[in-house]
Amino acid sequence: MRLPEPTGRMTNHAESQDDVAALILDENGMIIECNQVAEKLLGYPSDELILHHISMLLPQLEAGPLIKGDRINPKLKFMCHCGQLFRVLDRQCQSFFSELHLVELSNQGGPALRAILCPANQ
Repeated sequence: MRLPEPTGRMTNHAESQDDVAALILDENGMIIECNQVAEKLLGYPSDELILHHISMLLPQLEAGPLIKGDRINPKLKFMCHCGQLFRVLDRQCQSFFSELHLVELSNQGGPALRAILCPANQ
C-alpha cells in the first residue's frame, strides 16, 4: 500500500534563515545578543532587548527555569521539540504565535542558549 503524497506544506516554518529571529540568552534567560530580524520582528532596537529577560517577549517562559543544571529544562525542550507554538509579544504589545527552538551554546561564562523564533503563518 502506498501512502498518498502530501497535498500542502507546513505553514508554521519560516521560509528562510532571513525570516527567523535569533536571540542569545545567558543561563538566567537574559538576552545578551540579537539579530536584525529579531529587532524588526519584535519592534525593539537591540539595545532595548539586551539585558532584559526573555519572558518580556515570551511570557510563558516566566514560569520556570530555562536551564536545569547545565542543560535545557527537559519540559521546555520537549515543548519546543513537539512544535508547540508560543505567544510572543512585540513592542506594541501585539501578540503573534511562533515556534521556539533552543540550542545550547558553549559559553566561557556559563551555559548559554540561542533562542530561534519562527513565526507561524497566519
